[in-house]
Amino acid sequence: MNLVAAPNIRYATIDYGDDLRSIALRELGDASSWVTLVIINELKPPYIADIASNGVLTYGDAIKIPSSSSYIDASSDSAAVFSIDISAAKKKLTVVNGDLAVVSGLANLHQALTLHVDVDKKELGFHPDFGCYVRSVMGAMNGPIAGQLAAFYVKSALIEDVRVNYVSSCTATVVGDVINVVATVIPISGKPLDLLLVV
Repeated sequence: MNLVAAPNIRYATIDYGDDLRSIALRELGDASSWVTLVIINELKPPYIADIASNGVLTYGDAIKIPSSSSYIDASSDSAAVFSIDISAAKKKLTVVNGDLAVVSGLANLHQALTLHVDVDKKELGFHPDFGCYVRSVMGAMNGPIAGQLAAFYVKSALIEDVRVNYVSSCTATVVGDVINVVATVIPISGKPLDLLLVV
């Protein structure tokens, strides 16, 4: 493993209308981590206000965000870059040798992206930014506009994953009541990944 030093903190800008919970959700993935932001920034109530004062930040200020580790992996090993997760083949957990099966590398990225598109946006209470709006076209009259909208929603969801560099193509084909979306994802490391999603 090739480890390089990383700072223990990073900075984020406070946008107008932000509160500590929204910043914690956006930057740390957990709204309940707002207390951590209070501690490392030495904040005092009301924490964020229109006018800054001692222990109170204002919009446009930089706020300290803790980094998850003092070291980051600079490896190009796809299993390390794309991580490991429980395998959910055909949306079912499987057992191998008495333990849950796992998936790693590009296969894990493929699984994660497929699940990301399959979950409705805001469906998960603690992860409201996770998911895709593509199901909103279901039940509407299928046609070219529904196909374009489905492709747009899928592409938007795919680029939300930090392991995706960009989506080189995303097209939809309408066949009766079904919309087939084909996307080519360029990950941050490794070869392109092709996805076929059925809406």
